[in-house]
Amino acid sequence: MDHHISTPPPGTSEAEIDRAIAAAVANAAFDGIVIEPDEQALIRRSQRGQISHPEFLRLAEELAVTKAKAAKHDGRGDDA
Repeated sequence: MDHHISTPPPGTSEAEIDRAIAAAVANAAFDGIVIEPDEQALIRRSQRGQISHPEFLRLAEELAVTKAKAAKHDGRGDDA
């Protein structure tokens, strides 16, 4: 299932962005995926146009790597 949120058109309100993110979070949860608050904040920055899509992808990867390292350190990773 694709959980991609495209960049909204200029003039999109905060309420519309919030609704789109809430829908994506609910859709992901239905598939057993949790989108945590820090991940939602990154999505929100992208949706507001505060960061470019390539920057979003770079930051998302950094966040995922950081979380994976923390999980492994805490004994929650796949190698635990």
